[in-house]
Amino acid sequence: LELNQAFAEMRVGSGPRVFTLRVGRQEVAFGSGRLISASEGRNVRRSFDALRPTVRLGSWTWNGMLAKLVAIERGVFDDGHEPGQTFGGFGFIRSHRSRPDSGMSGYYLRLRRDIAPFDQGVAREVRHTVGTRTWGRRAATDYNYEAIFQWGSFGDAPIRAWALATETGYELRSSTWPMRVAVRADLTTGDRRPDSPPLQTFNPLFPGTAYSGRAGLVGPANSIDVTPSVRLTPSRRLTLTIDHAWYWRQSVHDGLYGIGVN
Repeated sequence: LELNQAFAEMRVGSGPRVFTLRVGRQEVAFGSGRLISASEGRNVRRSFDALRPTVRLGSWTWNGMLAKLVAIERGVFDDGHEPGQTFGGFGFIRSHRSRPDSGMSGYYLRLRRDIAPFDQGVAREVRHTVGTRTWGRRAATDYNYEAIFQWGSFGDAPIRAWALATETGYELRSSTWPMRVAVRADLTTGDRRPDSPPLQTFNPLFPGTAYSGRAGLVGPANSIDVTPSVRLTPSRRLTLTIDHAWYWRQSVHDGLYGIGVN
């Protein structure tokens, strides 16, 4: 038994100009959940003890965050923080006024872990992440693209990693059942030489299963995936999705990683 969320929130303003401050234990999810997610794919949803200011000015929204990941313990009301780990960052989201389902975002995130295990070894990790995402719909086509770059230090070694994530879909509205065909294609870098610096393994931070579907069998580090899918909607209450995923290691000299970056 544990509190998964317990926070206080203050809101000032209304309409297009609003300032919000949230303090306490909370689930956090941004964008497509590729880097920060409540993690539907795990046994217990992820939460943070965090301070989160948010400013909304018209079509712009600015987010900030300073947080510690909540550690899942076996007892009752005993969940503290993951030891030796701090996380924070800021970013923006801009939505198109004429197309409310389209927009773009950018962000900077910083993660420090005193004990960080990778295939190259175990050391102190300080990782900086910058990225941008664009999404939207044009007629029957929808898209969701993201580019991410990481740098920092892993012990005495530098970090140089990056990722690309894409999903493109097309709706066939004239069929008997409304249908969407799509292709998801992602690449996250792996370490090219584990016996020497730098570390090129991408760290997805606190991801969901956006890279590997609902099952979440493969973690988004050192991976390439291509996943075509078909979504059928027989009625307003029922949606059926069929997909098939192919996976490769981006570097054969690096290991395989799980959703928890293990």
